[in-house]
Amino acid sequence: MGDGTILLQIMAYITLILSGLSILVALSSSILDRKKESALLRVIGAKRRTVFLSVI
Repeated sequence: MGDGTILLQIMAYITLILSGLSILVALSSSILDRKKESALLRVIGAKRRTVFLSVI
């Protein structure tokens, strides 16, 4: 393989890793927001079933 092909493969791997990290950060942020929302619903008196159904 030529140097250009190896360089493109390295760039593709870096892009793949950065994309995976970006998805991980977005999911963890969403989970934290949902967790706070669930706690707030419980504090204002929502039943566990209501909180569970709001997630689904």
